[in-house]
Amino acid sequence: RILMVVGLGATLALIFYAPLIIRVFFTDSFGPSILALRILALSVVLGFISILFNQLLLIQNREKTALYIIMFGAFFNIGLNLILIPRYSLYGAAWATVLAEGVNLLLLQHYAVWNKDKDLIFKFAAMVLANTAILVLLKYAGLLNNLAIGSSILLINLFILIKIKLLQKQD
Repeated sequence: RILMVVGLGATLALIFYAPLIIRVFFTDSFGPSILALRILALSVVLGFISILFNQLLLIQNREKTALYIIMFGAFFNIGLNLILIPRYSLYGAAWATVLAEGVNLLLLQHYAVWNKDKDLIFKFAAMVLANTAILVLLKYAGLLNNLAIGSSILLINLFILIKIKLLQKQD
């Protein structure tokens, strides 16, 4: 639960604060990288959950399986980069990373032996879908760069995560 919650929080924070982060650390010429950072932010939550399944495979003495999956993900990412970068530039590279991380997560969870808590999966999926819908609405309303709204959504997410017990006091 902690990895999912921290990954979701970090993803949302990067999406909402991308303009601020880029402006603070880089010159105005890096403006196009705001969208690339927002795309890459999607891989953060996937990466955090992948860590869980990778560690699970290690605990289950399936290091080679974990290694082969990680190597496949790296080669898959390279292949996607070769296809997407010439056409879509930095955004293609960002999407290649997100897609490769998603495939990596699917393979890791497929090969790991774990008790699938359907309630936990449903709650987390509902949070991700709800946040996706909110982000799309904010994007089309032109409010995605509003830091007050972004901060409010992060706090609301924290409250909801506690309320639906995805984040608990003992965590």
